[in-house]
Amino acid sequence: MTTDRQGCAESSLTTEKGGILAYNRISGGVSRHWNAKRQRIIARRLLTRFSPLMAIATSLLMGVAVMARQEPVMPTVKVKIVADGKTTEVVTKSKTVQELYTERNLTLSPTDRSSLPLTAPLTENLTLTVTRVRVETAVERISIPFDTQRVYEIDRESSRRVRTHGKEGERAITYRDYYKDDVRTSRVKISEEVRKPQTQIEVVGLRGSSLASRGSFRGRRILTMVATGYGPSGNGKWGMRTATGMYPQYGVVAVDPRVIPLGTRLFVEGYGSAIAGDTGGAIKGNRIDLCFNSDDEAEKVGRRTVRVLILE
Repeated sequence: MTTDRQGCAESSLTTEKGGILAYNRISGGVSRHWNAKRQRIIARRLLTRFSPLMAIATSLLMGVAVMARQEPVMPTVKVKIVADGKTTEVVTKSKTVQELYTERNLTLSPTDRSSLPLTAPLTENLTLTVTRVRVETAVERISIPFDTQRVYEIDRESSRRVRTHGKEGERAITYRDYYKDDVRTSRVKISEEVRKPQTQIEVVGLRGSSLASRGSFRGRRILTMVATGYGPSGNGKWGMRTATGMYPQYGVVAVDPRVIPLGTRLFVEGYGSAIAGDTGGAIKGNRIDLCFNSDDEAEKVGRRTVRVLILE
């Protein structure tokens, strides 16, 4: 009986204190179960109490993260650009002159100039000036009029005809012109080419025309003069030059420059066309000395009176 009662007692004890006995028998698992449950209860109470603070903290953390992801704000500067006849004020975030020109689609040619280097930094209220520079080649053409030479022929009937038609010449001058903003600032001569004019030759016949001893012939002056002749030996050494620098030859005559200026074209009866190209010590007043290519021809002239037509 005693044993049974003890067993019943133990059973009763077990029944009355089942939770404790169960805890003793299953100590490890039961302890962990109750601890986890208690932690959840505590967590719920803490969450309920501190949830407003946690919401604020979460918002702050998210704002900091967004700000960290955003790019830094670049400073701006105000700049004035003077180009192509216009003045423009801009506010830009560009750092250098080159970046600003690229931003404004302002293209510079290799000859254009900027008031500051392209690598220069931009500063507040800066003024930039772009000068358009170009170089052009220009050719200036100048006409050169032709001369007219008249050939008088005593054996040809009185008339006038053109033997050779004249042609104008041309002087072509090549320049290099420099422009700044469409204004030419300088001109440099590069080269010059000249095409000489072609002289017009007119033939004037004198046959049948009387040369009066005094007066004029078709509006030209006529002089009566005493003529002599000289050859190579009469000019010192053949090959020496005359007073005007010409070589003595047929058609060159010596005169008194006070009567007939040197360089005047003449027509001498019995001699033909001539030019006053020399002087002589004995040639004074109305004297004329006719040059020949040989001494024999010069001696045949002797001393005679001739009429001289002043041509030009």
